[in-house]
Amino acid sequence: MPVTGKGALEFSGYQYKGVIPGLIRRAKYGGEWAVLEALTAPLVPDLAAALYGVDALVPVPTTPRRWLTRGFNPAAVIAWHLGRGLGHKVATVGLCKDRKRPHQAGLNGAERQLNARLGYSIKGNAAEGFRLCIVDDVWTTGATLNACRDALMYAGAREVRVFSLARVGR
Repeated sequence: MPVTGKGALEFSGYQYKGVIPGLIRRAKYGGEWAVLEALTAPLVPDLAAALYGVDALVPVPTTPRRWLTRGFNPAAVIAWHLGRGLGHKVATVGLCKDRKRPHQAGLNGAERQLNARLGYSIKGNAAEGFRLCIVDDVWTTGATLNACRDALMYAGAREVRVFSLARVGR
């Protein structure tokens, strides 16, 4: 399955339709990590050129509470599988999520944009000068990915690309 992209910096593996939403839900809420590996592995050859020159993959962070309820961060699992397949490092570079922000699932587009913009920050200067790629599981409105990209650019990243396993509404 080819990776779709918008411009040179934004990529998604799948459209969020058909069997894909169910598979991703099984992984996120059922703890079936192997599903994420099965979905990620076929994308590696197509992503090699798209992510050439990237210094590190940066998973969209989750709060400690969400990590404890799920037992893992789906974005980190996807980033790890991509990193292993592509030979890229996976690093947080200090990107963190404010645990006091509401969960995005119940919000409309405008609310998601504002919530996400206020929800991510960088601790320290670990992003400075690097070419990074943010990795997430599902790209819905783009609010989360844009907020993470803005935080990394503000912290001095040279370039920030975006990859989501699946994208809604393309």
